[in-house]
Amino acid sequence: MACGDVVADLTYLQKLDLYQREKPFQLFIPVDPNGPDSRTDNIEFENRQHIIHDIRPTINDYGLDTHGFEIRPFRPSLDPDMFQDRDLVESRYFPEVEQLLRQTLDDGFDRIFFFDWRVSMIIPPSQPSGIGDKPS
Repeated sequence: MACGDVVADLTYLQKLDLYQREKPFQLFIPVDPNGPDSRTDNIEFENRQHIIHDIRPTINDYGLDTHGFEIRPFRPSLDPDMFQDRDLVESRYFPEVEQLLRQTLDDGFDRIFFFDWRVSMIIPPSQPSGIGDKPS
């Protein structure tokens, strides 16, 4: 696990003049090559280097109202390998997260809705890592 600040290449969607006229899009379905517009996307990316700051030494300095996020200790009842089971995640993990949010946040919401979730694949330090790398 990395400690301290690191420099990382991040990929951004370029700000094209085209986006003043149409929204960025990417299609993952077949497109008729003889149609009036046979493009499958109109996006262009650019890489930029940034310093990613290690906030662990100052973890308690961040708050939702001030920074838009905060870090809370949370130990789910699921083991890491159990997160591959969608039904288990939705039946056990979601209620645990909902309980944490209800305990943490002030009232001001009626419902908590999970619209997306993904399992993060951690690459062992001995392997190269970068955008687009997948664990072997």
